[in-house]
Amino acid sequence: MSYKKFVGSGNIADRVDPRGRVIEALKKGRTQHEMLKDEITKIDLLKSGQVTAIEVIEFLNPKRGVECRAVPHATLPEIITYEYRSCPKQGGLPVSWYVKCYCLIDERDEKKQETWFVNVFASDNVRRG
Repeated sequence: MSYKKFVGSGNIADRVDPRGRVIEALKKGRTQHEMLKDEITKIDLLKSGQVTAIEVIEFLNPKRGVECRAVPHATLPEIITYEYRSCPKQGGLPVSWYVKCYCLIDERDEKKQETWFVNVFASDNVRRG
């Protein structure tokens, strides 16, 4: 599978990946949790309350070292999914989880507001670089 890989921080990264839009959606409570399978609720650390929206916002802070990969959604490949993993050596938080999200816009909605589906999953290991 091919994917684009973006690494950066500050305003430059915000132009490349939608991190700022995800943070804004989390702050305003305009997020949902993907529910394609029953077990997603069991393994989603945000949905289960093991990680809070405030922690995710701090994790995604543009001043932090976070790697962003844009990949097709596993079951709906026309949807781009963004995966954020921490890079502690570049200022990222030393966490044992990562964020996966994507955006849908209801074309029938006059305001065309974004709804972000945000999930947090345990990492197999903490990235060191």
